[in-house]
Formats: sequence, C-alpha cells, structure tokens
Amino acid sequence: QRLEEAEALSRQSLSIRRKAYGPEHPEVAVTLNNLGCILRRRGNFAGAEVSFQEAIGIAETSMGPNHPKLSNFLGNLGMLEAERRRFSAAETLLTRSEDIMERNYGPFDSRTLMSRLQLAQVYQMVAVNGESVGVVLALFAAQGQAASDIIGLHKYLVQRRSDGDGERFQAAATA
Repeated sequence: QRLEEAEALSRQSLSIRRKAYGPEHPEVAVTLNNLGCILRRRGNFAGAEVSFQEAIGIAETSMGPNHPKLSNFLGNLGMLEAERRRFSAAETLLTRSEDIMERNYGPFDSRTLMSRLQLAQVYQMVAVNGESVGVVLALFAAQGQAASDIIGLHKYLVQRRSDGDGERFQAAATA
C-alpha cells in the first residue's frame, strides 16, 4: 500500500518537475531515479529499467559523464540487472559507477567503497573470478583501509540482507 502511494506521489512529482524545469533537467533525472527505485521494490522491473535508463540519459547530458549522481543511477540500474540475472550488464554498469566515484572521491572514500561493494555483491552472486565480499573486504584491509570503514561496509551488507535483498539475489544466482 505504501509503495503504491509512493509511486503515485513520485509520478506526480515527476510531472511537476518536467513542467517546472523542462524534461532534461537534473532534478527530473533524480526524480526518475527515485521512481525507478520504487518500481524495483514493487517488482516492476521493466518500468524500473526504463526510469533508470532515462535518468542516466538525462544525467549524462545535463551533469556530464563523471558526475557522482550519475554513478548512483548507474549503480541502481546495475543492481536491478543483477536481480534480473543479467550479470554481464550489471558488471558493466557497476564498474562504470565505481570508476566515477573513484575519480571524484579517491579509492578509499566511503562512496567509492560502496560502489565496489555493489560490484562485489554481483561477483558473489555468480562467483566470477573468485571474487566475494570477503575477498574485497580483505583487499581493503590490505590496502590500509580503516577498520571503521570495513565495519561500516559489513553493517551495510547485513542491513541489505535484513531488507530481503540478499535472499532475492541468492535466489537469482542459484535459479
């Protein structure tokens, strides 16, 4: 019920922002991304994909190809693709997202690490190149990453699992 209301409000907001700012404004991209997140949670993967792709197109044009918000939009589409078992597309999107974050914030900033964690989650789903979240966290530690940041990453993973994402991804990887 609440997601249905959120979708209706998001669509209303999108309409208002398109009229107020024009169809290619960064605020329209943000609203499309938010709508995509809602649609994904509701199980409307096709609708979410369209929203994320439109947000990415607008962001690339209006914000540039290396903007952090674009990275967030790419990450959301990448995780959707992983959930749909489109692992190659997910890897491409998440690698680009990580690259953007690293260019903007450096290799050990928490935002860059969160992008890496998304990529690690996809690798763990399909056991590509022997990567796993544990391996990635060990690499962070070996590179001198602060223990508090590693603990933060671990807490994030636990939260994702408790939100049900871990179960859905595990089911997708083994189906």
